Amino acid sequence: MANTYNLGDLVRCTGTLEDTAGTLVDPSVARGWYRNPAGTVTTVTTPTLVHDSLGTYYFDVDASAAGEWYYGFYSTGTGQAASTDMKFVVESSLRT
Repeated sequence: MANTYNLGDLVRCTGTLEDTAGTLVDPSVARGWYRNPAGTVTTVTTPTLVHDSLGTYYFDVDASAAGEWYYGFYSTGTGQAASTDMKFVVESSLRT
């Protein structure tokens, strides 16, 4: 299954920010976020949030719990935008 990881993996979450015309933008303030299977939402800022190229960002998440994880990116100020919400799954392990 695509986007499936093992418990304890380091998962790279990548996304893009586009304006309403679909053009990639580098906003004045970019943030990432993720929600773990327990429902806790964490906001990601620099230096953990990495600007990879025009309008493209990533951050790494320690897959510390089994279940569905959600993540995305958004910006405020000049270049305000939001990515589509994305998901990955962490499978449980016999190690736990």
